[in-house]
Amino acid sequence: MTWPARLATVILRWRLAALLAIHILCFTATYLLAFLIRFDGEFSVLQWEMALQTLPVVVGVKVLASLIMGSHRGWWRYATFPDLVNIAEAATLGSVAIAAFGFFTRTGQAIPRSVILIDWAGMVLLLGGLRAGTRLFREHYYPMIMTRHPKRVLVVGASEAGVALIHELRGQSRSAFKVVGILDPDRSLKGRVLAGVEVLGTLEDVRRHAVLHRAKAVLVPTPSTAAQRPATGERLQ
Repeated sequence: MTWPARLATVILRWRLAALLAIHILCFTATYLLAFLIRFDGEFSVLQWEMALQTLPVVVGVKVLASLIMGSHRGWWRYATFPDLVNIAEAATLGSVAIAAFGFFTRTGQAIPRSVILIDWAGMVLLLGGLRAGTRLFREHYYPMIMTRHPKRVLVVGASEAGVALIHELRGQSRSAFKVVGILDPDRSLKGRVLAGVEVLGTLEDVRRHAVLHRAKAVLVPTPSTAAQRPATGERLQ
């Protein structure tokens, strides 16, 4: 087993604890950074004490909001737009709760609303960026690490089934295929990009595109079985 595979196994085994630790670090960083941004890095000792004194409560509220909204449960490698919406909802719930409990600070002052707003934006951007980055790494770079020389293939059909096939291949940790182009009977689709892959032309030009893009096979998606075994293949001689 290679070291990336070992690392992935360890992360999966301790996934919940790892996600909780990541969330706590992110919540701490965004809250303290919000104070730095709000006061241009030159806030008083009193303001710094407020930040440190309220930090445990703020982080605890954020963690509780995430647990309530279930934003910690999603698989980061399959992050989608609904996941980002869920992160925003959890951040909103946490920010509202923080604003409501701001009077718990020892100084008797509420946490500045500007700090709460900056903190909310920081949570959405940081957690959303981490999930998007994880998916980007999973789909584009991890297969390169796990498979040194993937077979270059063409996919037939600029349709939902074709796009689903491309995503399916990218989502496999040990995918032996790299999609280099799409072929579709509709000539008007030439040049368009679907799922990050360009529509090269029609099936009539399959040989030429195979040579130009060094493709070794053509994959034809089967809509009725796209979720399980989504393609049949034709090898190019």
